[in-house]
Amino acid sequence: MAFMSLNDYNDVRIDMPWGHISGRWYGNGNVRPILAIHGWQHNRRTFDALIPLMPSYVGLLCIDLPGHGNSSNLQTGRQYSINDYVLIIARIMKEYKWTRMSLMGHSMGAAISLIYAALYPYTVDIIISLDSIMPPLQTLAIIDHVEDNPEQHLIDDDDSEPHTSQVHNLSVDIARRIGNIPFLVINGSDSSYIDKNFNYVVAILSEHNWYFEYHTLPGNHDVHLTNAAECSKYIVPFIRRHRPQIPTSCSLLNEKSALRRKLKQQQEQKSSVASKL
Repeated sequence: MAFMSLNDYNDVRIDMPWGHISGRWYGNGNVRPILAIHGWQHNRRTFDALIPLMPSYVGLLCIDLPGHGNSSNLQTGRQYSINDYVLIIARIMKEYKWTRMSLMGHSMGAAISLIYAALYPYTVDIIISLDSIMPPLQTLAIIDHVEDNPEQHLIDDDDSEPHTSQVHNLSVDIARRIGNIPFLVINGSDSSYIDKNFNYVVAILSEHNWYFEYHTLPGNHDVHLTNAAECSKYIVPFIRRHRPQIPTSCSLLNEKSALRRKLKQQQEQKSSVASKL
């Protein structure tokens, strides 16, 4: 299996109403890529350790969110919030005229991916979540508000301690919305993001989704950086199962050519044996 290279990419610039989103497209540029979304105070390079371990038959589009990396800042006075970022996925999808999305995110990027999948599950084929399993508690309000008011979606922050009943409601709602979308979660064993509700959420997702996978690996919140090789042992098979390589006309011709050569060699060997008898 061929792998991606950090040196083989195309820089992309996607126009937005306030400026642009910057990114780099690695791997196959001829098929719809996996959209990779970084966490808070990171940028697209958070996936650098994983990229050389990813199969090259599928592309990986790593973007910088607004206010991060090489992307434009939002307008002065505009709030940076997850619900704003969620709508960026829809704009990227529209830009490339895709009808489906494959999503991979770390921390906040994973929360963004999951909220988008909950809003538009019919457009998502896989979700890969790195050290994040459930978006903030405000997500229920965000989802309802964005659905009802897609252009007016400012939500006030709520830093109160979530009650178990609230976590249950959010988990069940998210699980119901995403259905059986293949969903892989990888968390670091020493991550500070694993709290008392974590196993409870895993149990709910496992119950509702046939294709939900969860793995804990040695590492902290940035396990995809500090333990990329171990992460790839779960990510790559997950991608190959749920986004398998589609044979192209060129690859089919190569396979047919190889088969003809093999048959010719076998015939020549039989002729050689027959001539000696």
